[in-house]
Amino acid sequence: MVSRPSLAFALYHNTPLCRDRALLERVVTALADPRWIWPLDGYAVYPLGMLCKVPPDRSVRRTTRAAILDRLSTPDAYRGSFCERSYRHPAAVTFHVGQHAQDREGECPYWAFGHMGDLPPDTDPMPWVAWVRELAQMLSPMSGIISGWDGYDRAASDASLVGRNSCLRNPCLPEPFETQRIQASVHNTMIGSRRARHPRWGTFLHQSLVAQIGGVDAIESAVLPARIYEEGDLVFIQLTDWPFEPDEDKRLALERLMAPILLPP
Repeated sequence: MVSRPSLAFALYHNTPLCRDRALLERVVTALADPRWIWPLDGYAVYPLGMLCKVPPDRSVRRTTRAAILDRLSTPDAYRGSFCERSYRHPAAVTFHVGQHAQDREGECPYWAFGHMGDLPPDTDPMPWVAWVRELAQMLSPMSGIISGWDGYDRAASDASLVGRNSCLRNPCLPEPFETQRIQASVHNTMIGSRRARHPRWGTFLHQSLVAQIGGVDAIESAVLPARIYEEGDLVFIQLTDWPFEPDEDKRLALERLMAPILLPP
């Protein structure tokens, strides 16, 4: 079986979305954006056991979306995750939105992560990358990643930090990425104002983390030519023009620069 291009992202923040109805509406509305090549047309709320498969009719979609927003914006009654997925294609987004963190007590207890796989060979991934960057502006994460992979299980594992499906018997990601995935899973409570995951093709860092590794000038010296965007309190480092054409030398150079803020072994 030939693997097809797949994409992943993960953002680590400290904003409980259930306390901010307006922001929650913006985030959930963004999930209908056509820049998701595979439409996200199903909804699940955990751990309430609520699962709703939504037909394509947009009036039903809006009604269901409003009902879910009502559930998610009740902090005393809700502590879990909201997932929107495609029922016909490999694609999903998950948000931790509750009053309390789910199994995590760290500085950034809330995650947003997503993955989209089996993309047609001629897919332009950059509109989707722009969507993730816009989501990051909404959530104001301390750090995050965007990565491209040759297979959906790899993308899903890198985003969720959980080994997926065909990967359960064998390492899902090639080294050193599998070891880094395990490190991030074990030490996820350390992600925050002093620690971040290892870099990928695209890396988000809060300005406070950037300052700890010498500032934007130091990043430019390590990875140029690359695209570096300062977007409010976030810096987004894009190592090449295309997520499916990584530059491992640049990634390793950024990893060396980020050594003081990376998660421990």
